Amino acid sequence: MHLKFIWLVVIVFFTSANVLATEPIHEKFSHQNIFQNISVSPDGNNIAAVYNSADGPQIVLMDYPTINFTPLVKLKQARERVESVQWSGNDYLVVTLSYPEYLNGKVFRVGRAYSIELGSNKVKPLINKHLAKDKYHKLRGYSVASMLPNDPQHILMSAYDSKDVAVSVFKVNLKNSKFKKIIVNKYEINGWVADKQGNIRLGIQLDKDRATSVVERTIWYRKDNNSDMEKLHSRKTFDGETFWPIALNDEATKAYVVSDHQTRRDSLWLFDIVNNKFEKMIYGHEKYDIDGALKNSQGEVIGVYYFDDFKRNYYFDQKSNNLTKTVSNVLKNTDSAHVVSASKDKKRIIAWAQSPNKVPVYYYIDLRNQKAGAWLAQIPQLVKQPMMTTQNIEFKARDGKIIPGYLTIPQGVEKPALVVLPHGGPNARDYRYFDPIKQFIAAKGHAVLQVNFRGSTGFGSDFETDGYMGWGKQMQQDIYDGMDYVVENFSVSKKDACVVGFSYGGYVALTSAFQEPNRFDCVASISGISDVKELVKDENNWFFDLNNIVDMSDSKAIDELEHVSAINHIDRIKSPVLLIHGTKDTQVHHTQSSDFYDQAKKKVDVDYVEIKDGTHYFDDKESRKILFKELSAFLDKHL
Repeated sequence: MHLKFIWLVVIVFFTSANVLATEPIHEKFSHQNIFQNISVSPDGNNIAAVYNSADGPQIVLMDYPTINFTPLVKLKQARERVESVQWSGNDYLVVTLSYPEYLNGKVFRVGRAYSIELGSNKVKPLINKHLAKDKYHKLRGYSVASMLPNDPQHILMSAYDSKDVAVSVFKVNLKNSKFKKIIVNKYEINGWVADKQGNIRLGIQLDKDRATSVVERTIWYRKDNNSDMEKLHSRKTFDGETFWPIALNDEATKAYVVSDHQTRRDSLWLFDIVNNKFEKMIYGHEKYDIDGALKNSQGEVIGVYYFDDFKRNYYFDQKSNNLTKTVSNVLKNTDSAHVVSASKDKKRIIAWAQSPNKVPVYYYIDLRNQKAGAWLAQIPQLVKQPMMTTQNIEFKARDGKIIPGYLTIPQGVEKPALVVLPHGGPNARDYRYFDPIKQFIAAKGHAVLQVNFRGSTGFGSDFETDGYMGWGKQMQQDIYDGMDYVVENFSVSKKDACVVGFSYGGYVALTSAFQEPNRFDCVASISGISDVKELVKDENNWFFDLNNIVDMSDSKAIDELEHVSAINHIDRIKSPVLLIHGTKDTQVHHTQSSDFYDQAKKKVDVDYVEIKDGTHYFDDKESRKILFKELSAFLDKHL
């Protein structure tokens, strides 16, 4: 196949080169991705996306493959986060978003949906007027259950109805936002899954035992629209094999399930619903877990993906897998290239290519006209900024366990200071691909160490469960062992070091400050945790899997969390500390930072930057500017 390769626009089209050259380094790296949630229309004639403008996020529409867009919607609230942009036929866009709301001192993330009728550009909030009369309606989330591929005028949505048990299902008219209930929830089901035709077949029920905080997930199934739901599978958190159905076959008699059945690594299995048994493994990797489901522009599950160092896609149908090969062949000189979105006939594609030391670039591949070209850089302001290469490392922890990680060393700097950058989660992991925070620190002349400590996901169930109940213990020691390995084996400073962490990584940073008070010259905790006991006692905390922190039925074990909480060991801290937290963080309450500051400010060199209305992910322009500016000044002062 011979494609005519054409370069379109890579540098941002609103910013002059002179302005970019004079921007301070922290401002350059604070820029958001220019486009997000990119979605090609089924007919391939248009591209919808979120454009992060100087005035805030907008939903925009472009003719394929141009970047000349028409604004459709400007988000009203600065902290609104777009979760998805999906096509219903070629005439409607369905946009789901979320935003934080306060109730009784707690912050909740609330989901909403809107339809945009193209042509008229009319925007309709998809809100049930009857449900809106409920005084708690502003805290009730809406989510899409099916895009109804054969009915572009309607979708299925789930929403909480106080008349039912938990979440009900409604058929929603995209033109007038009228809701018609099609499923009365009698089963305490929290989420619904439809088959390829848009018939609701699966329900997911989550029950949390208040005494033990153990979450039990039950999967319900019905064979047709006239049948009652029946229990298909039930599993308590951390008990037995993983089991997560992501799609159904054409007859809806078998499910595609992600499970660690037999292999102890999450793989893709075909599960026989009628006979209630695993039929065969469809796809798995000998080392890495399947990480999630791939969806097309209309929300249909079409495959799965996993990460080695980069994202790798596997599609259910051979035509889509061939498309992946085509994209890889076109974009040969990159470490990772995959389809972001494609038309229904898979002839018009937006692909993504990236390497560790380059800003990711979107490409268009037009197989109808045999043309391809660079479409846009993910962060155009950084295209001319030199980036550093990230290399794989692997070391033995003190107990002999092999731990993987990554090391980024700046060029032209002799014996650079080492910044340890532990990831959040902790049920997450680091990757080798381009990361603005990592590259920002490296651009300031510091080496960056990322450790996939035990407890990290992606490396199999055994590696993940090895970290359970290891907060401040085995997982923390892996960080120190990784640092010792790098200092002894690479050309980095043996005496100048800092630890910077986000979320759980912020916990790692603060714990390092009292466990190893002479190891680091500075400590930065961003959206971090200072009091683990307080975290697990919060009955509204659904974000963390609490029983992988401590046995929630063991009061003595809960009390012992004080030993691995920095707020109880302030007297041992010697290093300067920076705390940054947003007041609308729905995952780690900002009092985890403010309470630590209040207790530490008379004893420790500590600064606390509280970002009004800031979220856990610093996903708005102003929050990101503050984050990078404060972190930059802190590193300059202490390294």
